[in-house]
Amino acid sequence: MNETDFRNALAAFATKSADELEMSDRLDEIGVDSISVFELMIQIEDTVGEHATKIDEDMTTVADLYDHVQKAAALDNA
Repeated sequence: MNETDFRNALAAFATKSADELEMSDRLDEIGVDSISVFELMIQIEDTVGEHATKIDEDMTTVADLYDHVQKAAALDNA
């Protein structure tokens, strides 16, 4: 999943549009809570694999979440 696709998927749960999302945005500041993160991971699980649903509570920014998605995809393709 590339960054553009990720931003588009995340925007459905955020208070910002995909174009407005910055990688440095804090998830809590854009209206994304742990339930939203879990729902996002379920939504994109088919794209990035089942490892995406294993959520790390240390994820605080859009970049942290994107990195998690990338690592999950790599694990699934290993």
